[in-house]
Amino acid sequence: MLLIRTSLNLADFDHAMFWAAFCTAWFGFLRVSEFTSLPSGFDPAVHLSLNDVAVDSSVFLTIKAFKTDPFCKGVQLYIPRTDRLLSLVSSLSYFLHRRGNLPGPLFISSPPSHAAT
Repeated sequence: MLLIRTSLNLADFDHAMFWAAFCTAWFGFLRVSEFTSLPSGFDPAVHLSLNDVAVDSSVFLTIKAFKTDPFCKGVQLYIPRTDRLLSLVSSLSYFLHRRGNLPGPLFISSPPSHAAT
C-alpha cells in the first residue's frame, strides 16, 4: 500500500479517489463488488453510495449486499482511525471533501463541477 501511495498525486481528483477506494478496500477487507459498481449498473439499494458512509474520528460503512449475504441484509462496518500513514479516516475525509455531496456512487471518477481541482 505504501508503494501505491508514493506513486499517486493526491492533488489529482482521480488519484485521491483511487487512494480512498484502495484504503476502503484494504481496511474494510472488501471484495471489489462490495465497494464499486459499473456506471451503467449503479443501484443505490445495492451498491455503496455517499449515504452509506459516515466519517468522524472513525469510519462507518454500510455494506448493503455482499457475496456471503444471499438475503441482502447488509452489515455496518466500524473502522477506527489509525495514527499511521495508512489511514482510512484521512484518505476518505480528503476524498469526500473533494467529491462534494452529489448523490450517486461513493467513488466517482471525475470531479463534480463545483469541486476544487
